[in-house]
Amino acid sequence: MERPSATLIHPTSLVAAFVPAKHLGDERSLRKAKLLILFYGVSALFLAAFAGFYHLIGYPIGVWSTTYGACVVPLLLFIFHRTGSFAFTTGVFNVNAILMFTLLIYGTGGIDSCIVPWLAIIPASGFVFDGWRRGMAMSLICLVEIIVLFILEASGVPLPSLYPPENHPILNVVVQVGLLIYIFVILMIYEVSRERTIVQLDALNADLSHRKAEVEQQKEALTERNLQIADINATLEAQVISRTHKLRQAKKELDTFLYEAAHALRRPIARIMGLVSILRDEPGLTPTAQVMQQHIDSSTTLMDQMLYKLVMVSELDTRQLQLAPVSIAASVANVLQTRAQALEAAKTQPNIAIPAGINLDTDAFLLELALGLILDNAIQYTGKTGRQPEIVITAAEGEKGLTILIQDNGLGIPASEISRVTEMFFRATEKVPGGGLGLYVAQKALDLMHGTLLIQSELGVGTTVSITLPRSLSTRR
Repeated sequence: MERPSATLIHPTSLVAAFVPAKHLGDERSLRKAKLLILFYGVSALFLAAFAGFYHLIGYPIGVWSTTYGACVVPLLLFIFHRTGSFAFTTGVFNVNAILMFTLLIYGTGGIDSCIVPWLAIIPASGFVFDGWRRGMAMSLICLVEIIVLFILEASGVPLPSLYPPENHPILNVVVQVGLLIYIFVILMIYEVSRERTIVQLDALNADLSHRKAEVEQQKEALTERNLQIADINATLEAQVISRTHKLRQAKKELDTFLYEAAHALRRPIARIMGLVSILRDEPGLTPTAQVMQQHIDSSTTLMDQMLYKLVMVSELDTRQLQLAPVSIAASVANVLQTRAQALEAAKTQPNIAIPAGINLDTDAFLLELALGLILDNAIQYTGKTGRQPEIVITAAEGEKGLTILIQDNGLGIPASEISRVTEMFFRATEKVPGGGLGLYVAQKALDLMHGTLLIQSELGVGTTVSITLPRSLSTRR
């Protein structure tokens, strides 16, 4: 059985569209919100009608005042939809209503004006939509206005009648009849809403009773099923243990296959690279042969690097930390030395700013592996911008441990891709050749050292990779 809707109006209606989301979950608050919206809607229609009437009897202030009041309604609906506050919305309504009625009363004779009874709408809205305190406050304000009108009348300062005197009878009739119709419409809206709410609550109560009976039946069925599930769980536990063992064995076999296959593939690639190196020195090569030789050279180099990273993926899964005091400056120097040829080809030399004497109790191999792979990316990406490549490597000790920064002025990484660059085989751009394994392997190495890797980048400006390592891993192995 579907649960009856708790709304007073169909949720796709215009009124429902203005109800703030915060009031949708509570029946009383929802009903009050829709009454407020209908109240403002009816008020706008009446004000628009009176603007036309005042125009017919030649009362300009009345036209402008009621037009102003009608135009305020969309603002009130917007305020209520955005804030969901009855107090603030009715406060704005009351201020504008007082201003509008004051102008109307001023132009229709003061205390004897037929507009004076309409002041009762102001405290009424306060009582209905914002509680008795706001209603009393608005009542006092309206009372003060009436007292001021009495004082002006008693002092011989009558307010003007800014419309043709011959229209005075029709103004009195229309305004008083309009007030009665307005009150009648508001009461009808309230009564219809209340009746709908009662009907819906009765339907909800019947539905809840039916659901309660269903829940009792389901409870009994669940008790029986729980016993069956307990027996199934015992069987599944044994199956899980067996399959876990098989999965571990399969993973071990896959790791072995990956390791051996990568090693086996690197041997013929190494021979191809050697032959290409010999071919490079052969005289009489045609331009086409030279271009082909360069493509073979770059392709085999890229393949060798990718296979090396695959070997590292396999080794890192089984590697145990080998802790020893490590000089950060020496580790960075080792990484730079192994990439001297690539740095020379990129026509750059990193700017190193590492204070002397910074040591860390960590795994030197893993540290240099991570630094090298990150530096490889920096070298590749700075070589594709057309600018002079710049790479800066710094290190500093902080509260969380040692932080090493590698900054470059390369292509940069789109903000939407930064969170994925450490995923296996993910590549943020096709402008730079690669297999999408460098940062993945670097992240695995840092995970083993309980370190963190943070990447900040701006497209077309550059990238900063931050490595943070704990001071000691001796208590975390």
